[in-house]
Amino acid sequence: MRVPTHLRLSFAASGAAGGVISNGVAYFLLLYYSQILGLDSAIVGFAMMIALVVDAVSDPWIGRWSDRMRHRWGRRHPFLFAAIIPIPVAYYLLWDTPDWGDAALFVYLLVTTVTLRLTLTMHTVPFNALLPELTSNYDARTRLAGDSISSAWFFGTLMTVVMYAYWLADTPEYPDGAGIMRQRDTSPRARSVRRSSPSVSLSQLSRLAATSSRPPT
Repeated sequence: MRVPTHLRLSFAASGAAGGVISNGVAYFLLLYYSQILGLDSAIVGFAMMIALVVDAVSDPWIGRWSDRMRHRWGRRHPFLFAAIIPIPVAYYLLWDTPDWGDAALFVYLLVTTVTLRLTLTMHTVPFNALLPELTSNYDARTRLAGDSISSAWFFGTLMTVVMYAYWLADTPEYPDGAGIMRQRDTSPRARSVRRSSPSVSLSQLSRLAATSSRPPT
């Protein structure tokens, strides 16, 4: 069975977004908030843990809600349309941090990560449930699922390559592998952290990122 090109591109686009967001959060969020913004790594990890717990609860809840949805757009599309704007906004705000104290920054991180995971759930769960409703053909389903997963891995890996080749690349001023992001962040908080924090080597960043990463889904 021939699958329409626009349908394959839709599944590939969904996978690409998931890959970029998943790898961006898994590889870089802890490093950014702890090493660059100076928030205690235990506090950052605690916020990420709470977000994962919320994600574990919200996944089946959104799935059940989507299954029981009665709307003129169908069961899945209201969730997909509702998540279009909040996902990029939450992902942007996750990195565009205000100059707040530790307690306020923790709350900001917690709210943005929970919001990001909730909005991703609003897209991912109904989107995956939509696949068997589009076609009953086994080959067509496999092709669409393959487009989504392969795109997630490709763009997720590309995100990682760009991170180490650009954002964490060596510079004359910061030859420890974290120069670009520290240069680009000109907030007073980041400047004070740069003056008071010890240098972190690229190998240390790599080990931290490797232990906190997980494949995109």
